[in-house]
This record gives sequence, C-alpha cells and structure tokens, in this order.
Amino acid sequence: MRGHLFTLLSVLSLLACVVMCALWVRSYRVSDLVGYKVDSGTIRGLMLYRGSIGFVSIQEPARRPGERRYGYAGTATRRWDELVLSPSVTNVAGFHYISIPGRFGFTLVPIWLPLALLAILPARMALRHRRDRDRCKTGVCPRCGYDLRATPDRCPECGEIIRRESVG
Repeated sequence: MRGHLFTLLSVLSLLACVVMCALWVRSYRVSDLVGYKVDSGTIRGLMLYRGSIGFVSIQEPARRPGERRYGYAGTATRRWDELVLSPSVTNVAGFHYISIPGRFGFTLVPIWLPLALLAILPARMALRHRRDRDRCKTGVCPRCGYDLRATPDRCPECGEIIRRESVG
C-alpha cells in the first residue's frame, strides 16, 4: 500500500510540475491575479508575474456615496512593473516583498523554487525504478541487494520471491 501511495503522489507531483512549467512560461507574457474577497474590503489571491509566483493582499479603498464598482478584471503588466521595480520593494535574488499597511502587500518567489520542490518525488521514483531494474539485471535481490547467484528463485536474506522478466 505504501508503494502505491508513493507512486500516486509522484504522479500528482509530476503533473503539478508540468502545470508549473506552463505557468512559468505564461508568466513572462501575461500577469495573472486570481483572488477572492475575505471580507468587505480585502482581496487575497495568487499572482503570477515575470517568472515569479506569490501571494497578494489588496485593501479596496472606501467607496464614495453613489459610486459603482464592477469588480477587478486584472491589472496591466506595466502597472505591476512600476510597483514591483519601485525602490520600496525588497528584492533579494528574485524574491520580492512589499507591504503598505492597510492598502497593499505581496510576496513573490521565483517559480523555479516550488518547481524544484515538486520535482523531488518524481525524481526519486525514477531513481528507484532504475535501481530496481539494474538490480534485477545484475542478479541481486531488488529489495535488499543480496547476491542471488546461488538461489535465483528466492532471496535467502529477506524471503523475496524473485520474478524473472523475459528480456527480448
């Protein structure tokens, strides 16, 4: 059961890696902001911007009497450039942070960081598969690595039944 769970998590992680790569490429062409209203005036969301992904919190200004608003349809990339590249933004090695109390705040990290974290499980699964395949070819137990030249059908060390796959 544990092996099946690891495989399922690895496949989901690989799928998330593919999605993150697509979002990474898209982020250089279009700035996206997907958010939700927390209370009457606060919007929180996820932002993609020029190879970065992050969390945004926007405080809507108070409405004047009789003023109508029709929601947010996104913000032009030029306006994000003005904000992100302004001197008030803390920028360390591609990590951006700004907080204007009561109005606006965001934290951006380069997309390669979550992408690298998501790639750990699929890489481990690929390495495990390669190790097991190599062990089977070299005549050792796939579970414990015991030499099977004397007992090719069953491992005397761990009791694993050895399945021989026909090559060809």
